[in-house]
Amino acid sequence: MNIPHCKARYWIIPGLGAAFLALAALVGATGAARAQTPGVTTYKDWTVNCLTQPQTGVTTCEMTQTIFVDATRSQSVLTVVVGFPQPGRDPGMMLVLPLGISLSSGVFLQIDEAEPQQVPVERCEAEGCLVQLFLPQDYLQALMAGSQGTVYAHDRGHQRFAVEFSLLGFTAGLNALTGN
Repeated sequence: MNIPHCKARYWIIPGLGAAFLALAALVGATGAARAQTPGVTTYKDWTVNCLTQPQTGVTTCEMTQTIFVDATRSQSVLTVVVGFPQPGRDPGMMLVLPLGISLSSGVFLQIDEAEPQQVPVERCEAEGCLVQLFLPQDYLQALMAGSQGTVYAHDRGHQRFAVEFSLLGFTAGLNALTGN
């Protein structure tokens, strides 16, 4: 399976990914985004966040899962965001990894026991390093049928590390995004 890289900029709000805007609203952002209460629904290990933009009245929804370093939930090591950056197109996935990963060593995404696929890092910002990709039907089916995803990256010393995320509730969350 080959995962297409999302080169389009329509999913990015200058300086922040759309996912960060939704997540910021959930944790108490200030300004216009805070004026609108997001709709939040949990599907096992996934959370669907819907936010209405005050300027346009348009509601956008994304499903997220954040993996933290420890039980205090003070530092995330991975945030996975799935949404539909363009109506009628394949869904997209954004992985947000911490700053300081080795870019030259690459980032890989694995579903269950399948072969890990290299995914390109789009850029690194203050919030973390961003991987953006479209999810073609074969890869989407693997996510829906799977039980676990693993992201492999390397630290500054080029030591490989793995971060696992759950796929429990992925299908139900995706169905909520598509209205099924």
